[in-house]
Amino acid sequence: MLDSLSKHLRSLQNLNQPTEHWDTLLIYILSNKLDKTTAREWEESKVKCESQTSSNNKSVPPTLEEFASFIRKRADLLETLSLTKETKGNKSRVSYHNQAGENQGKDNIKQVSCIYCKQSQHFIQGCPEFLNLSIEQRTQAVNKHHLCVNCLRNNHNVRRCFAGPCRKCGQRHNTLLHVDKTNTSVNHVSSVSNVPHHSSQVINESIPLQTLSYCQKSSEPKVLLSTVLVNVEDRFGNLQMCRVLLDSGSQSNFITSDTVKKLGLTTSKVDISVTGINQTTSIINRKCQVAIKSTQNSFYLNLTCLVVPKINESLPNHPIDTSAWNIPSNVVLADPTFDQVTNVDMLIGAEYFYSLISIGQIKLGKGLPVLQKTVFGWVVSGPVHTGQTQNVHCHLSTSDTDEDIHNCI
Repeated sequence: MLDSLSKHLRSLQNLNQPTEHWDTLLIYILSNKLDKTTAREWEESKVKCESQTSSNNKSVPPTLEEFASFIRKRADLLETLSLTKETKGNKSRVSYHNQAGENQGKDNIKQVSCIYCKQSQHFIQGCPEFLNLSIEQRTQAVNKHHLCVNCLRNNHNVRRCFAGPCRKCGQRHNTLLHVDKTNTSVNHVSSVSNVPHHSSQVINESIPLQTLSYCQKSSEPKVLLSTVLVNVEDRFGNLQMCRVLLDSGSQSNFITSDTVKKLGLTTSKVDISVTGINQTTSIINRKCQVAIKSTQNSFYLNLTCLVVPKINESLPNHPIDTSAWNIPSNVVLADPTFDQVTNVDMLIGAEYFYSLISIGQIKLGKGLPVLQKTVFGWVVSGPVHTGQTQNVHCHLSTSDTDEDIHNCI
């Protein structure tokens, strides 16, 4: 609901509508969409807000931001209660099976591990032994263990599977079982076999819901990625500057754990399996709500971010000499430090990427980056000639259609 509200408000703001005076109207419309229990909680919270902000014995109506804060807290509470019930249910089932027999209970617990190699550190989608098999051998293994050929789980068949289809051909089978009629896939794998990758790290056991790929390779040409500086609200409502990477190749948004600690943000549980290059797997188990505001105008955005230890190396890898670039003096850069080696605090993916892009582009010349206008200002992105060896950063984050992060809320 908050994401839809933010999206529509941005559209109205682009039409120069005075949305800053619509808090009372919007709160009334949105509160009518709440369930009875949440609506009652909001009325109690509204009374507290009015009493705390009252002056001269006159009550001050709550703001839209206070309403949004209430909704986020309420959602976190309901999620926590849901996870608690699920945990208690699992414990009850394990206890019941233990009464029937200790070995049977152990077998039920093992079902959450890899079905193929019986290891508990990963699931079959990230199993090294399974991934080393040929596609024909993988198919035989899936049939042997009576797994769903679409999602590789053992509690249903493909007719009852709600997971998304193959990402290569759109058919009802898992991408790991896709048979390519050409050798394109094989050649592609061979061409990147020398790419170094981040070692896998299992943060917490969970159900694989999402895939994240990230690779680095020393190569030509060098490309400057789009970064912006934004104001981010900390737990006390104060604004702190953060550096954000805009990436249309990611379906999710990410924030580093150091940034979460710096801002004092509250996190909640989530289970996301993250698979990198060469199928190395790690688990993301935290997410948080982040409110960002433009440093140039009144634009703001509330988004959900997955918490990761690190997004990538510092960008750019080396300082860039821009003395020969003819950047117009009237252009306000979204990241004035784009040419300096600086860490990235957040990543905004394709969910919001194209709504952040505005009309306007300036080409600096052949072999030079372009200036692209965004709601945060002008970003600098494109080829850069530094005369130094520089890593190329590639990001890809995808999630299954019916098993994305929103189903975990």
